[in-house]
Amino acid sequence: MTVREYIDNNLQPLSANSLVDDAISYLAKNSLPETFIFSGEKELRLIRMADIISEEGTDLAILFATPFELKLVGNMHWSQLLTIFNNLNIQILPVYDRNFYFVGLLSKAHLVSNIADLRSLEEPGAMLQLECDPAFYSASEVIRIAETYNARVLALFVHHQQVTQKLMITLKINLQETKGIASTFERFGYEVSNVFMNMDFNHDVYQDRYESFLRVLDMK
Repeated sequence: MTVREYIDNNLQPLSANSLVDDAISYLAKNSLPETFIFSGEKELRLIRMADIISEEGTDLAILFATPFELKLVGNMHWSQLLTIFNNLNIQILPVYDRNFYFVGLLSKAHLVSNIADLRSLEEPGAMLQLECDPAFYSASEVIRIAETYNARVLALFVHHQQVTQKLMITLKINLQETKGIASTFERFGYEVSNVFMNMDFNHDVYQDRYESFLRVLDMK
């Protein structure tokens, strides 16, 4: 699924005429540490609560906003989003079309609430547990390998193992046949530690991976 499919229609950028008081009220209402001010079809400026909380008044909020150069294109795969959110230490991002015109905002909370839906785990299919060094891991590569076999990735959870210092990647796909996929993962350097079919595991396994996933994202 692409970035554009995770746009939060409940969030809109502030207008260039918004006042500081308007920005503070908007951020407080939506429990956001930052948002964007719409200053043109191809330009949004970032404004943070920390920069305006002591500036309450009728000044234009855009005076306290900063340029934001990242152009997040809507056809990007969602698996790249979590890295961007974490690296920028940000909770909300603007999305653009391929001509770099603004199309909407997405939030980390909205993304997580959609991709961590346990209902997808209850669909028929198999679950693979992979292990690798953290520096080796690429979510887009894991998904690409699975999709090479026409598999649809229903869920992808990543958990850091404190003892081994390796990443455990739990991958749920919509296929029962995993021999070819497992062999390909090993060929690409991932260790396949377990493969489960529907009859081999229960909901507790899912719940454990789900809890680990949310802890990694600091959502719990």
